[in-house]
Amino acid sequence: MFRRDEMLAFRSRLFGDEMSRLRGEWDPEARAAWEAATAFMSSEAFPEITEANVPRLREMTKPERTPADLAAMAACQTTVFACDGRRFGSPDNARIEIRVHVPAGTGPRKGIVFCHGGAFVLGSAADEDPWACRTAAECNLVVFNVDYRNAPETRAPGGILDCYAALRCVAAELCTRYGVEPDRIGVYGISSGGYLAAAVAMELARRREAHLVRMVIADVPAVSDHWVRTPPASPHAGAWHWSQSEVERWHGTHGHIETLAMLAEDWERQVRERDPYLFPATMGDELLRRVPNHVVMTREFDFLRTDAELYASDLARHGKLLDFYVRPGVSHYTGPETGVLRRIVDAYL
Repeated sequence: MFRRDEMLAFRSRLFGDEMSRLRGEWDPEARAAWEAATAFMSSEAFPEITEANVPRLREMTKPERTPADLAAMAACQTTVFACDGRRFGSPDNARIEIRVHVPAGTGPRKGIVFCHGGAFVLGSAADEDPWACRTAAECNLVVFNVDYRNAPETRAPGGILDCYAALRCVAAELCTRYGVEPDRIGVYGISSGGYLAAAVAMELARRREAHLVRMVIADVPAVSDHWVRTPPASPHAGAWHWSQSEVERWHGTHGHIETLAMLAEDWERQVRERDPYLFPATMGDELLRRVPNHVVMTREFDFLRTDAELYASDLARHGKLLDFYVRPGVSHYTGPETGVLRRIVDAYL
């Protein structure tokens, strides 16, 4: 049975005793950002999360470009490649856009296939151009930024197969084109993109193709069904974020539950059957033994923290966990630290 203290006692080669700073104290700026985000999502100004309102939600959440964003994009070469999805394992989608971000300089490089976040229904690869360009430059790697199809237009496993096909395309064609060493490819995803990264790992295990990537980085991944199954009265509820009521308490009633349900063809059946195409952490021991090696990251006050801990615990049990990191003092709404990602890339990719 999973025990949180086991993951907190995990000895990270990269991060050492940094997790000893988890003492329940918020970073003040992170706390303010979390309160502002949850207040806005609970306000009348925020539309009810329904399929009919998805276009409006996408328009409201589209990021604005800052001068720093534009400078990062100008310093990075970005090209757009259209991958034949049917050729690489996404049979119902002929073209998958991959936005390729290349830093200045020459020589062999590492590569990351990136799956953006967005609560399963929001965002696009183009929205992530500034982050991808900064990451390419600061980590000295090529970022293959996948424009997979969102829910509700595409249900699971459509987005998974898009990202899997993009990875296959990168391995077969784009590594040579962009000077990436074929044995130094990783997959990285944040939040719902972390769901996709873990699901791509599962798909590689299904097809016995784990050799295609050196590692998977699952950052604040939405991968577990624990919150559906744990009653609010359970001893695992409360401060441990285990029950559905806890997911709602940390995130508000808007968001995770509603958007995840949009990913499903038959929500009640797939929850009952623990469908790993909705919850990759339920993939089972046979596949876990065959997935690529992983680094799992989360945040101290993340409503998905238990997802990460459960998944990391199962990976460790099968010898597939390279590293595990909890960033102190922040929530889901605090973005990834490029410095942390650079350390991971330098050490493991």
